[in-house]
Amino acid sequence: NGGYVLTIPKFLIVSVREETTAEQLIASVTTRIDATGESQSPAWINKLRIVADPRLDDAPLDQGVTMLPYYLLSDPTAAPVLSLAFLNDVKTPVVEQENDFDHDTMKFKIRFDCGVGAVGWAGAVRME
Repeated sequence: NGGYVLTIPKFLIVSVREETTAEQLIASVTTRIDATGESQSPAWINKLRIVADPRLDDAPLDQGVTMLPYYLLSDPTAAPVLSLAFLNDVKTPVVEQENDFDHDTMKFKIRFDCGVGAVGWAGAVRME
């Protein structure tokens, strides 16, 4: 609504295609030196984590736009955007195994019942 969000970004989410560009951008900002020869980078930039998501590579580009969209997300403890939920509060994968002595093999089945949902908007910004 035109207001301000006063949270510090923690995650930079980019497409896999733009991951190297994002790393170069963060490196160029974090190596800024002041007149005394000391690093002057804001602490939050040094802590910014880059997450490359291949699903963003499939995002359609508007006409005249050459860069895929990227997102800044705040620390989930300050402004949660997504929530991870577990079925029956089981927070670890269920692993089952079966030995086949006739063929000298072992089979594994791993099931992890979890889901994610949007719970807020204040901690996320879409950039283009």
